Amino acid sequence: MRAPRVLLASVVAFAVGTAATLFAEDVDLKATLAGIQTAVAEKHYGRALADLQTVLAEVSRLRADTLKRVLPAAPEGWTAGEPEAQDAAAMAAVVGATIVRRGYERGEARVTAELIVGGGMWFAPLQALLANPAFLPPQLKAVTVKGRRGVLEHDAEAKHGTLQLLLSVPNALLRLEGDGVTREDLESTFVGAFDLDKVEKAAQD
Repeated sequence: MRAPRVLLASVVAFAVGTAATLFAEDVDLKATLAGIQTAVAEKHYGRALADLQTVLAEVSRLRADTLKRVLPAAPEGWTAGEPEAQDAAAMAAVVGATIVRRGYERGEARVTAELIVGGGMWFAPLQALLANPAFLPPQLKAVTVKGRRGVLEHDAEAKHGTLQLLLSVPNALLRLEGDGVTREDLESTFVGAFDLDKVEKAAQD
């Protein structure tokens, strides 16, 4: 499995570099889309592809900005970092996904909330496990939190855990990973901080 992962990382890195050249504060999506139609009609396919990349980069950025806004403020007693997007244009181009995250701290405790939308490859393994819970590894526990199914891995002694919830819309996942945390911190405090209906609406828009 190492070679495919290295290849994917290389492709993403290349796409990141390419996508970085596509962003512009003054991208006119309507005009660019009209230009694509004209380029295709005139059989200027290279120009059309270049403009499509520009549109993909800009729409990916806009979608990431929308998703960042549904990452909640810090729960009581915690502080929150700034929401971030993971190379929106490159991820959309390579795997069809948008990933946004926000970090939270309380003393030595840390939690990272990550929202992954789009890109079916991210969800198939978890969906398969939940469809056949008998095949869950012993460290994973099937859970249902606020009506959403997922898996929890938590080491009470090490106070480290990861909660992954499939949201109630296609291809949307909430992932919480924490150090210095209890199971309740993940399942109650942080999932409780999310308006999951609002998150799911943003994921579908």
